[in-house]
Amino acid sequence: MKEVKNYLGETIVAYQDADLDKLATVLAHAALLWHAEWKKLGGEDKGTCCGGKGIKVPYIGPRKRNYEYKNIVNCSWVQGNISAQESVGPALEFLKEQGIENATYNDGWID
Repeated sequence: MKEVKNYLGETIVAYQDADLDKLATVLAHAALLWHAEWKKLGGEDKGTCCGGKGIKVPYIGPRKRNYEYKNIVNCSWVQGNISAQESVGPALEFLKEQGIENATYNDGWID
């Protein structure tokens, strides 16, 4: 992980490839939790069809100065953004318990 400044000049932690590699099992479990919650809520497909939905964190790539946001968990099982957003809670809570404090839901883009 690398400390970088955001656009407000505040210091934030950005993940690097090596960090994400170490977290592969944790991220896979978060995806399973998210999918299970979606099924528990009825497996509906509500909302606008969006691509790129997921859970994102600040990420800084090799030889980069500035960070960007990168999905670390993808939501490929449902198209509707409302269904995805309603069911992401347990996955985000799990990631916070694992020390990934700055993970947030990413609505993706309208398809």
